[in-house]
Formats: sequence, C-alpha cells, structure tokens
Amino acid sequence: MRSLVKIITKFTFLLFFLITLFLSLVFIPHFIKSFKVVWVETSGIVLDSYVELKRTKRTVYCPEIKYKYQVNDREYINESTYATYGCKLTTSSAESIIKGYQDGKPVTVYYNDAENNESVLDPSIRWGDYLLAVTCVFLSLLSLYLLFSKRIMNIIHIAIEKRFNVT
Repeated sequence: MRSLVKIITKFTFLLFFLITLFLSLVFIPHFIKSFKVVWVETSGIVLDSYVELKRTKRTVYCPEIKYKYQVNDREYINESTYATYGCKLTTSSAESIIKGYQDGKPVTVYYNDAENNESVLDPSIRWGDYLLAVTCVFLSLLSLYLLFSKRIMNIIHIAIEKRFNVT
C-alpha cells in the first residue's frame, strides 16, 4: 500500500508539473511577443463598441471596440483593444472601458510596424499579465522541485500514511 501512495503522489506532482508547463508554454510566448512588437501610433475612428459575454468555465465580459485606421494609404479594420488578454470578470469593468470609445469618435491606434494589420488601442502590459507569467513559471519550477526532492516526498508520504492510516 505504501508503494501505491508513493506512485500516486509522484504521478500527482508530475501531472501538476505538466499542466503548469503547458500553461507556461502557451502564455509566455504571447507575453514575450508583446514586449518585442514595435507599436507605431496613428489615428483611427471607432466604428462600433459593445460588451460581449463569453461563457466557458466562468463568465467573462469582453470589451469589443471595432475601429478603422490607415497605414500607407491602405485601410484596416480591427477589434483588438489590448496587446494582451482584455476580458473582465464584471460587466461594469468592461463597460467602463468602452465608455470612452463611442461610434464615430477619433482614437489613437497603435499598429505593429512589421505587420500593419495587427493593431491595438492600448499597447501597455498590465500587472496581471506579469503576475500570470511569473506564477506559471514559479508553479512549474515548484512542482518539478517537489517531484524530485526525496526529503519533501518522504514528508508528504508520512503525512498521507498518518492521515489515511496506511500500513
């Protein structure tokens, strides 16, 4: 029974490591790309603005702002508001963003100098994005350490054995 507890514990930490590693590999490249992009400022006009409700495991409210802008006499239409993820957990926080973007209103647009069709209205990276990146990396490293640390594993096994009276 003790060997089963050890196998389950190792498997749990391995699974946790793989999940956090996957999240890191998905999020970190997008995060790094937002640092590398050279955003060039131009003017544009708001075509439409609204809050879109998206339901997955939790409901989020995404401020959607459709706008047009020109680069080198070519017109582009886009809906990207932020350089990183921009959905909010409450309707009021999403609505507060679109308040300043009414139909027909001029706006400052930041477009990617390398890909003119890629643009945002706010190129800044928010503290939550930093926190998510650091948390993913930290949890990956922590789970890897726990997986290979014999001393920590022994403490966890003893605690599980005492809690569940495993002999």
